[in-house]
Amino acid sequence: MPRRAIPHPGALRLGTRVRDLRRQRGVSISRLADACEQSKGHLSTFERGLVNVTVGTLFKIAQALETTPMHIMCAAGDSDLERSVEELHALSSTARRKLAAKLSRTVRPPAFDEPASGPDCPSTPEPIVPHARRPGAPPCGDGE
Repeated sequence: MPRRAIPHPGALRLGTRVRDLRRQRGVSISRLADACEQSKGHLSTFERGLVNVTVGTLFKIAQALETTPMHIMCAAGDSDLERSVEELHALSSTARRKLAAKLSRTVRPPAFDEPASGPDCPSTPEPIVPHARRPGAPPCGDGE
């Protein structure tokens, strides 16, 4: 892929995100390059936003950093989502399992045979009423 002289803002944000995750996890650029079957130079220019990587390489990077491509891409900005995801990733695996169990007991989607309800979803649906025409009005699409 051609190398840019000036970093593209989106590529720079994504590359910076990968570099930050790599450093947090104590992974050297050499080790990441080996795991992704890329050269150190290519990953270095990617981290600086000067080149793009393929989707396949992004998947390999995510796997090597023990995360998901979605985590890399969605949390690639300074947001509440990024901070929340980082806090979750910082938890021990035991703490994550406990939190997941607690959330699954708290937030349970309705079963297929169980009607959904709530303020935005009434328990009984309103009947569908056909649109009434004015007396003497032409059928839809036949008038001006």
